Amino acid sequence: MDALDEPAVDEHADAVSAKAGAIDISFNVINHGDVQGTPLAEMALADFEQPVVNGVRTMFLTGRAATLEDVGNVAAFAASDHARTITATSINITCGTEVG
Repeated sequence: MDALDEPAVDEHADAVSAKAGAIDISFNVINHGDVQGTPLAEMALADFEQPVVNGVRTMFLTGRAATLEDVGNVAAFAASDHARTITATSINITCGTEVG
């Protein structure tokens, strides 16, 4: 699968979700220092963790803009009881183009 082919990635994520029941967290670790060619079972823990750590510590651009549906979903979430602990802040839905 070409990780830069968004429809292929979406199709793969849908297949994994259908098989597993859900995807809780997904990281795009392209160019985050990942080790290539080593089977996961043989990989050192530090090599496994490094792209995840790099991914969550750096800005990640999704390559797409927020849609009106995205904005509506965020607004519905922010107005719901699920967001009751979020106070005095803004919710960033810039798809990684702004930090903060």
